[in-house]
Amino acid sequence: AAGVLASKVHIDVLVGNAGIFAMSGPRMETQDGFEAHFGSNYLAHFLLTLLLLPALLRPDKEARVVMVSSKLHVFGAFDWKDLQIKKGYSALRAYAQSKLAQILFCYELQQQVAAGSACRLRCFSV
Repeated sequence: AAGVLASKVHIDVLVGNAGIFAMSGPRMETQDGFEAHFGSNYLAHFLLTLLLLPALLRPDKEARVVMVSSKLHVFGAFDWKDLQIKKGYSALRAYAQSKLAQILFCYELQQQVAAGSACRLRCFSV
């Protein structure tokens, strides 16, 4: 992200499509200690998008953020006392939670930019 910002390029479309679904595997963590689905499917997209926001936001042109999600988000829920799913782990539960978080982030990002900026940003979860 730092290299992109340093080059002063403008980004018209940012697509978040990287992710994992370790359906039959045991609970894994990222190097930073986050549950692997949540870290890879949500936190990585969240961080990259926020870091690249200055290259996306321009008052003269609309930019788009597209997050590739999954229909499995409907099975997602947040247990705020166990967000990292350390108890009762299920890969499906972890994946669904990560995809739900991704969709909610996309929605909220568009709302926040619209409320606090003259820049136009459209966010889509597909």
